[in-house]
Amino acid sequence: MADYPDSVYTPRAKENKSGVVYDPTKKTVLFVEDLTKLEDEVVALETYSKYSTEAPASPVAGSSWFDPATGILSIYDGSSWLTTTLT
Repeated sequence: MADYPDSVYTPRAKENKSGVVYDPTKKTVLFVEDLTKLEDEVVALETYSKYSTEAPASPVAGSSWFDPATGILSIYDGSSWLTTTLT
């Protein structure tokens, strides 16, 4: 696991055993595809849950940043930044 929040987790390469074919209907078998999706979610959470003091270059809906100098919290709604002053 990463030393969150100082770094974002980078999963290592993995693969199914030779001859194993992914079958999403098998609920008791862990496939590499399942593990990869789980790791992608961890990376996304670590990436987007950090607050930043600079606006993200490519924001997605829900991105946020806080300017401690002004006390302004900004949240991107998918098309524009919404702001509020925290006091």
